[in-house]
Amino acid sequence: MVRIKRKITNLKDLTATLRSETLDTEEDTRWNVIALEREIDHLEKKRYKSAHLRAQANWQLKGESINKYWTRVNNPRTPRDLLRCLRDPTMNMIETRSDKMAKITAHYHENLQSEGLLPETNGLRQAAIAKALEAVPPSPPLTVTLLQHLR
Repeated sequence: MVRIKRKITNLKDLTATLRSETLDTEEDTRWNVIALEREIDHLEKKRYKSAHLRAQANWQLKGESINKYWTRVNNPRTPRDLLRCLRDPTMNMIETRSDKMAKITAHYHENLQSEGLLPETNGLRQAAIAKALEAVPPSPPLTVTLLQHLR
């Protein structure tokens, strides 16, 4: 199966190189491209048939008893939402690299946490914090016997 995939990849690369400027003028190049495309089609059908036969054989062997294969086959597969690109709101640019997209997302969520909060220097907020701290009763000092009892 891996060999077939590798052959298909190599043939697709070769097909891309044959699609040059001489495709319109040289008949041999066109025939080579047609032959390569037919070979790719044949190999893909062969790979599909092999995968289909392997799946049928696995079902015959493992499909009727409860095991790892049975649970994996019978679990629904949830689709994943792929983000191909993300707009950076600070620079108004589109980013396609995953690591930079992750940084943009992390920065966005960090800003969400602090959105709508009063700044630390605001007098109203400082007064509210002081009032809340005054309402909390002081905790009794820990004694040696209490510490030993907690262990």
